[in-house]
Amino acid sequence: MSLLCLLCLTCFCLFCLGLQKSVSAPKEEAKPRRHKAKQRHKERAGEGGAKEVGGALRQCLGPACVQLTRASSKYCSEECGMKLAANRICEILPQRIQQWQQSPCVAEEMGRRQLERIRREQQAARLRLSLMEKRFHELEGVIAHAKQQQVLHLEEVRRADGR
Repeated sequence: MSLLCLLCLTCFCLFCLGLQKSVSAPKEEAKPRRHKAKQRHKERAGEGGAKEVGGALRQCLGPACVQLTRASSKYCSEECGMKLAANRICEILPQRIQQWQQSPCVAEEMGRRQLERIRREQQAARLRLSLMEKRFHELEGVIAHAKQQQVLHLEEVRRADGR
């Protein structure tokens, strides 16, 4: 049984990781295949981990292991398979995390643009507010100046104009 990667949901066999080239099988008739992924994996991997390869016994694929494999397995024990899977995850996961961090998040980019737009709108509103305050103070000055002026009646204005 192969372990599945939580990131890409594929198994960690040498064929799926691209570390070993698949053995080309003789081509059959062009029939539409409706096999499941596990069946295709078994076809690519060969006979499912036969213990003897060309009359010789197979060595465990576990890291730094020199033991012989169990019957119908690639590993001498479950622990060797887990160690190999853990090593592969430790090799692949940092690369995947780095790729994920380097790719821009669409929502983050949209949020950044929206924030920039809102900040521009805020700046424009502050500018309009300062202009309105300036005009308000000017009008207050005009009103205060007008209140200090003496009211001239129409008759006084006519006399001053000389009519």
